[in-house]
Amino acid sequence: MTVALLAGLLLAVSSYLGVEAIRQYAIRRRVLDVPNSRSSHSAATPRGGGVVIALATVLTLVIAAAAESLTLSPVILAYLVGATLIAAVGWLDDVRSLSSGFRLLAQLSAAVLLLIGAGWWDDVILPFAGRVALGWAAVPLALLWIVGMTNAYNFMDGVDGIAGGQAVVAGVAWAIIGFATSAPV
Repeated sequence: MTVALLAGLLLAVSSYLGVEAIRQYAIRRRVLDVPNSRSSHSAATPRGGGVVIALATVLTLVIAAAAESLTLSPVILAYLVGATLIAAVGWLDDVRSLSSGFRLLAQLSAAVLLLIGAGWWDDVILPFAGRVALGWAAVPLALLWIVGMTNAYNFMDGVDGIAGGQAVVAGVAWAIIGFATSAPV
């Protein structure tokens, strides 16, 4: 548990310092999100801070796995490669706009990697319906879910604090689940 807490502290500190460094870089280089009619902000906002959080998360997972003497299982490896791909494409999109088709291809590729490494649920439990077998729809639904959540976070990222707040709530919930099931990584 101490290693996981130290990894979390490392993640928080490195994210804070890294985002500030990227913010200063973005201001100097004029890598700014200029508001338009669809924007939720009214002033130009520095872009690119998400890459720091994504890479800090990837590095923290590697450090935590090494500290716990865990091998880079297919699940962890798929997550690391997919997250790095999404972070790299997100950074490139922040610096120079990429086509939505290219971004979608990268997101689908990362989702396929994750599904190959981690698998998918064959059934789900729904309120009032009980256990529902997904059958042939399991993989397309998992792809849709992963790509949909990736885009939801990208959308929330444009609204000050919402993506970060959601990430903190989800992170705390996953940490509680991880510690409760003796799987902190």
